[in-house]
Amino acid sequence: MLFVFSATCMRAFCNELSKLVDTITPITRFNALAALVWIHITRAWHERLIKCGYKTTNMGIAVDIRNRILPKPERAFTGNMALFAKATMPIATFVAEKQWAFSFSDTANRQVNLAGSLHLWNRLT
Repeated sequence: MLFVFSATCMRAFCNELSKLVDTITPITRFNALAALVWIHITRAWHERLIKCGYKTTNMGIAVDIRNRILPKPERAFTGNMALFAKATMPIATFVAEKQWAFSFSDTANRQVNLAGSLHLWNRLT
């Protein structure tokens, strides 16, 4: 095991971030943790990414939209309803940002919140 975040620490972190974010839903522990990983991987690689000509970085998040669409599928539905939400930010922001956790958690959370009926319809057509 490389590292462990206690549930108490993650809950407190999410609560602090949620005070700063104006989204439909509070920031989840998953989105906060995913943003932390995204931040630190990009910071570790930012010099090489910029040297290779990249200006932005992306994070992909699988979203189960069964509870986000109308009408809701029947309980017996076992089909695939996991879609991909993509968050994108400039690499320079990862190095310069002072409120980094807020910005990246907010971006991740907003992209997940976009997943719903319209998102599904756009993916299917």
